[in-house]
Amino acid sequence: MASAVGQLLPFGVGVAVSPIPIIAVILMLMSHRDAAAGLAFALGWIAGITLVTLVALVVTSESSEGKASSGSTGAAVAQLILGIAFVALAVMQWRKRGANGSPPKWMAALERVGPAWAAGLGLVMSAANPKNLLLSVSAGLAIGAAALSAAGEVVAVAIFVALASITIGGPVAYYLVSSAKARVTLQSWRSWLTTNNAAVIAVVLLVIGTSQLGKAITGLS
Repeated sequence: MASAVGQLLPFGVGVAVSPIPIIAVILMLMSHRDAAAGLAFALGWIAGITLVTLVALVVTSESSEGKASSGSTGAAVAQLILGIAFVALAVMQWRKRGANGSPPKWMAALERVGPAWAAGLGLVMSAANPKNLLLSVSAGLAIGAAALSAAGEVVAVAIFVALASITIGGPVAYYLVSSAKARVTLQSWRSWLTTNNAAVIAVVLLVIGTSQLGKAITGLS
């Protein structure tokens, strides 16, 4: 279990470092509504991450039955493909740095969005975003390859989802505890993330990508 959780940590951090969704939930919390939209967005986010991870886990578990002899090579090939994908995404994000000093114009509408739309947006931003999709699939593959018990798989998925959602659920919890103080802090977070979002994502993806490539090379050698 400890080994499986250790493999999940970089994937969880990679999903958690998602500046645009963090800015989105901050905008919802700082609107004139109560925290309902922000809370709904967080729940949608958690649902999307959980869904993608579970699908990858189920597919991995089914495909590994009766194929123990080739499992090591297959896992290494999967890590190689994912590593290349992460590095490619990192390069794309790095080229965007400095070109997005303000959030997309459509984000202004988030201050008026209701809970139902917020939940759907959270689901889409977590499950359909290429970075988060790759990371959640990677987590599901890692859990499936760890040969855990059913209870162990549930715990591993829960740990990954909790880590991947901390930067979305954290601001919501902070706002619910102290809305007045949270507004000042969240505004500063929003400004910093708006300026540096591409560079932050690029660095995280590069670290994860090179890690996956290293594991793939070791597994294939």
